[in-house]
Formats: sequence, C-alpha cells, structure tokens
Amino acid sequence: YINYLEESYTGPSAWSILSERIAKLQADAEQLAKDVVELAYIQGDADNDKFVTVNDYSEVRGWILKAKKFEEISEAKRYAGDVNGDEVITVADMTGISNLIFHGSVTGPQAAAPSRARAFNASADQLTVANESEETTIFGKTVRMAVSLDNAEAFTAGQMDIILPQGMKLAGQSLSSRANGHELLANEIAGGTYRLVASTVENNEFNGRNGALIYLDVEVGSDYNGGNITIDNVIFSDAQANSYYLTNNGPIVPTGIEGIQAASVKERIYSVGGQMMKAVKKGINIIVGENNKTKKVVK
Repeated sequence: YINYLEESYTGPSAWSILSERIAKLQADAEQLAKDVVELAYIQGDADNDKFVTVNDYSEVRGWILKAKKFEEISEAKRYAGDVNGDEVITVADMTGISNLIFHGSVTGPQAAAPSRARAFNASADQLTVANESEETTIFGKTVRMAVSLDNAEAFTAGQMDIILPQGMKLAGQSLSSRANGHELLANEIAGGTYRLVASTVENNEFNGRNGALIYLDVEVGSDYNGGNITIDNVIFSDAQANSYYLTNNGPIVPTGIEGIQAASVKERIYSVGGQMMKAVKKGINIIVGENNKTKKVVK
C-alpha cells in the first residue's frame, strides 16, 4: 500500500511495488502458457503429441503391460488414453484409439450414434484353463496349458493376469488358430505374476466363439512344491470399445493339473537303445530318477 498524502511515509516506492506485481503476473502468465500446452489433450492422443496415431495405441498397450495405475499417469495423458472414460486403462481403450485412427469415432462405424463405451459383466462367457501336454527334460519339466474361451460376444482384444506359484515360471506364450492378425505380448508385473495382452490395431475379431485361444508354456522347477496356477483380471473388448469383465467372482483356477510334479534335475532320459537324450521323444523312453529308479514313458 502506498500513501502519497502522508509526508512521513517511508515505505516502498511505487515503482518497486509495481515491478514486483509485474514480475508476479509475468510468472503466472508463463505458468498458464505451460499448463495449456501440458494439460490440453486430444481424445486418443495418449503420448500427447497432438496427433492420434498407432503410437498412441502402443503407448496405452505399454501402460497395460506394465500394470500402470490410472493415477500414476500424467493428467493429460490419462484422460487422452482413457477414451471410454471409465478411469481404468484396459484393452477397450486400445480398441477405442484404433477406432479413432481408422474411423474418427471411439465406438467405430458400427455404432448407431456417437456414444460412450460401456463395461459389462460377461456372465455368459467362460474362460477355462487345462493341462495340454507335458515334456520332461534333464533340466526339468515344461507344461503346456491351453487357455480356452467360450464367448457369446465377438471380442477383438483381451488381457489377463497369470499368477504362478513358487517353482514355476512362464517360458513362452502363443496364440491358437483363433488369432486373426492378433499379437500376444507378456510382461512380468510382479514375482510370478504375468500380464498378457492379445490385440490387433485393425480390431479384427477372434476367429470362432469357443476353443483354445492362448497356449502357455510353464517351466516347472525342482523347487516346485505344489500350488495352483490362477488367472485373474480377465478383460475383453468388442469392436465398439466396450469392456467385458470375466472374473468378477474371483480368480480362475485351471483344471486337470493337480498331478503336475517337478521333474528332478537328477533325472536322466534314455532311448530304448541306451542313448542319453535331453528330452522325451516320440515312442518309448527310459527315465532314470533318484536312487536309480527307472520307469518307461510312452509319448
């Protein structure tokens, strides 16, 4: 405050006060300009480069594979990437971005009118996991498991978490013939927990409505002492970027794997002719275990 009428006023000069206020206004204006650039977003522009491209599709897929929480993503990016507005980043947002790239609409050309994508509890759809085959080597055992999906809706993408007990690790994953240009990626998001994402930027539907969709190759180590493999956080998307949650009643426990046992690293595999082999081959195999106990295995 400046009192020009008081002769004894010895406070700050008018110019110093004005200079201080000008500097403050200038700093506020610069921060506002910065916020406009950083916080302004375009729907679907997940990398915030002001264009919606396949890079944004890959950006969101990266968030999902790394299990990033919504609040861990910057404000502009998360609202740009969360194209269906449910404050959860899922494969449905990838589908929505694909629709924006190719059709200019989150829900794509098949929607009767522009609308926001929705989430459904897919009670009519069923995901099951079963032991497909086992292969014993001198280094351990590999179990192939088939993840099958019976779906009433036509899905274009999906994600799930595979939780393995101590002594097991995911050695590989692949898609079945139900894939229709889809790519399957996996990432370990915690000890023994793997996030899988199957998708295609063209939003093709998976072939068929039932049968094996994904094959998992699980290595069973000598330190495996039992425990269930479980699948959780199963979410699929249709072509209109709607989310379908398949595990609302808890994790899925695979069937037919109760008999899995770890192969001892001391086991040796021989052909009927006595030749030592690295793995079980087609035909008759002789396996010599601890204490030189032998057994015949027919593959």
